[in-house]
Amino acid sequence: MRFVCLLNRMGSDVMGANRFRFRAWDVDNERMRGHDSLMAIRYGANRLGDDGREDSIFNDSDFIVMQSTGLADKDGKEIFEGDWLEGLHDYGPAGMQQSKGVVTWNMMKGWQMHYWDMATVSVIGNIYQDGDLLD
Repeated sequence: MRFVCLLNRMGSDVMGANRFRFRAWDVDNERMRGHDSLMAIRYGANRLGDDGREDSIFNDSDFIVMQSTGLADKDGKEIFEGDWLEGLHDYGPAGMQQSKGVVTWNMMKGWQMHYWDMATVSVIGNIYQDGDLLD
């Protein structure tokens, strides 16, 4: 089994040449903006690539920016902070159990994805579009 314990926010390079990949939740339009849309922003240009509209995502409270972990789930889907994961989780003496959890970042501990069997993990949603997974 492959377990992951990430200690820094740098991420690995499993998703290609970009070590830092982002997405953003567009609060006003209630939709997720992808990495390519965000990368259309250049220093000083403040342009959002999806529709060519002038916006400043990184300084705008209407956008919640999330970073990629640099990892992918069992189906090859990129895992970002705020994603809901489902798969086998190692609970120590209690053993492996099917579980759900949210990917978060902790300044002291890094990515909070410890003890997931990454060969079984699927991204099943995110906290902004799939709040009902909390139930």
